[in-house]
Amino acid sequence: MTRELDSMPCHYIGRRLRWAGISVTDETEKYGTWRVYCSFGRFYITYNPLLHMYNALVVPLQKRWYRQVYRMALRKFPDEAYAIVMGADWTELLVGLDNRLVRTKGPSGITRIDWRE
Repeated sequence: MTRELDSMPCHYIGRRLRWAGISVTDETEKYGTWRVYCSFGRFYITYNPLLHMYNALVVPLQKRWYRQVYRMALRKFPDEAYAIVMGADWTELLVGLDNRLVRTKGPSGITRIDWRE
Protein backbone atom coordinates (compact mmCIF):
# COMPACT_ATOMS: atom_id res chain seq x y z
CA MET A 1 0.00 0.00 0.00
CA THR A 2 2.73 2.51 0.92
CA ARG A 3 4.65 1.75 -2.28
CA GLU A 4 1.54 2.59 -4.29
CA LEU A 5 1.09 5.86 -2.40
CA ASP A 6 4.77 6.75 -2.75
CA SER A 7 4.39 6.50 -6.54
CA MET A 8 2.44 9.78 -6.41
CA PRO A 9 4.61 12.82 -5.60
CA CYS A 10 2.00 14.50 -3.36
CA HIS A 11 1.73 11.46 -1.08
CA TYR A 12 5.49 10.90 -1.12
CA ILE A 13 6.06 14.50 0.00
CA GLY A 14 3.19 14.59 2.51
CA ARG A 15 4.26 11.41 4.29
CA ARG A 16 7.82 12.64 4.72
CA LEU A 17 6.82 16.12 5.88
CA ARG A 18 4.82 14.56 8.71
CA TRP A 19 8.01 12.89 10.02
CA ALA A 20 9.23 16.30 11.25
CA GLY A 21 5.90 17.22 12.81
CA ILE A 22 4.84 19.48 9.95
CA SER A 23 1.06 19.71 9.86
CA VAL A 24 -0.10 18.44 6.44
CA THR A 25 -3.76 19.23 5.88
CA ASP A 26 -4.19 17.92 2.32
CA GLU A 27 -2.36 16.13 -0.50
CA THR A 28 -3.85 16.28 -3.97
CA GLU A 29 -3.30 16.69 -7.70
CA LYS A 30 -4.86 19.98 -8.76
CA TYR A 31 -4.61 21.92 -12.04
CA GLY A 32 -1.74 19.72 -13.25
CA THR A 33 0.44 20.27 -10.16
CA TRP A 34 1.01 18.17 -7.05
CA ARG A 35 -0.31 20.11 -4.05
CA VAL A 36 0.67 19.51 -0.43
CA TYR A 37 -0.94 21.99 1.97
CA CYS A 38 0.98 22.34 5.23
CA SER A 39 1.93 24.68 8.08
CA PHE A 40 4.93 24.97 10.38
CA GLY A 41 4.99 25.06 14.18
CA ARG A 42 1.99 25.03 16.47
CA PHE A 43 -0.71 27.71 16.58
CA TYR A 44 -3.17 28.54 19.32
CA ILE A 45 -5.62 31.40 19.76
CA THR A 46 -4.19 32.60 23.07
CA TYR A 47 -0.57 33.71 23.50
CA ASN A 48 1.59 31.19 25.32
CA PRO A 49 5.27 32.05 25.96
CA LEU A 50 6.30 28.37 26.02
CA LEU A 51 4.62 27.77 22.69
CA HIS A 52 6.37 30.84 21.30
CA MET A 53 9.76 29.43 22.39
CA TYR A 54 8.84 26.01 20.95
CA ASN A 55 8.01 27.56 17.58
CA ALA A 56 11.22 29.63 17.62
CA LEU A 57 13.22 26.40 17.95
CA VAL A 58 11.19 24.03 15.79
CA VAL A 59 10.08 26.12 12.79
CA PRO A 60 13.62 26.65 11.36
CA LEU A 61 14.24 22.89 11.60
CA GLN A 62 10.92 22.15 9.92
CA LYS A 63 11.73 24.58 7.09
CA ARG A 64 15.07 22.87 6.55
CA TRP A 65 13.33 19.47 6.47
CA TYR A 66 10.76 20.89 4.01
CA ARG A 67 13.56 21.79 1.57
CA GLN A 68 15.17 18.37 2.03
CA VAL A 69 11.91 16.52 1.33
CA TYR A 70 11.36 18.49 -1.87
CA ARG A 71 14.97 17.81 -2.88
CA MET A 72 14.32 14.07 -2.42
CA ALA A 73 11.07 14.32 -4.40
CA LEU A 74 12.82 16.12 -7.28
CA ARG A 75 15.39 13.31 -7.41
CA LYS A 76 12.75 10.59 -7.31
CA PHE A 77 10.36 12.24 -9.83
CA PRO A 78 12.56 14.29 -12.22
CA ASP A 79 9.89 14.25 -14.96
CA GLU A 80 7.40 15.88 -12.57
CA ALA A 81 9.76 18.69 -11.43
CA TYR A 82 7.59 21.57 -12.67
CA ALA A 83 4.40 20.14 -11.16
CA ILE A 84 6.10 19.42 -7.83
CA VAL A 85 7.80 22.78 -7.39
CA MET A 86 5.04 25.04 -8.69
CA GLY A 87 2.44 23.23 -6.58
CA ALA A 88 4.43 23.64 -3.36
CA ASP A 89 2.72 25.51 -0.54
CA TRP A 90 5.93 27.39 0.35
CA THR A 91 7.62 27.84 -3.04
CA GLU A 92 9.90 30.60 -1.72
CA LEU A 93 11.69 28.01 0.45
CA LEU A 94 12.56 26.00 -2.66
CA VAL A 95 14.49 28.67 -4.57
CA GLY A 96 17.94 27.23 -5.25
CA LEU A 97 16.90 23.57 -5.35
CA ASP A 98 16.47 23.63 -9.11
CA ASN A 99 18.20 25.99 -11.55
CA ARG A 100 14.94 26.49 -13.44
CA LEU A 101 13.21 27.99 -10.39
CA VAL A 102 13.96 31.71 -10.29
CA ARG A 103 12.85 34.68 -8.23
CA THR A 104 11.87 37.69 -10.35
CA LYS A 105 10.58 41.14 -9.56
CA GLY A 106 7.51 42.19 -11.52
CA PRO A 107 6.79 45.68 -12.88
CA SER A 108 4.77 46.55 -9.79
CA GLY A 109 7.70 45.63 -7.51
CA ILE A 110 6.16 42.36 -6.31
CA THR A 111 8.56 39.43 -6.09
CA ARG A 112 7.39 36.32 -7.95
CA ILE A 113 8.68 32.77 -8.20
CA ASP A 114 8.78 31.59 -11.84
CA TRP A 115 9.82 28.48 -13.74
CA ARG A 116 12.33 29.08 -16.53
CA GLU A 117 12.75 26.41 -19.22
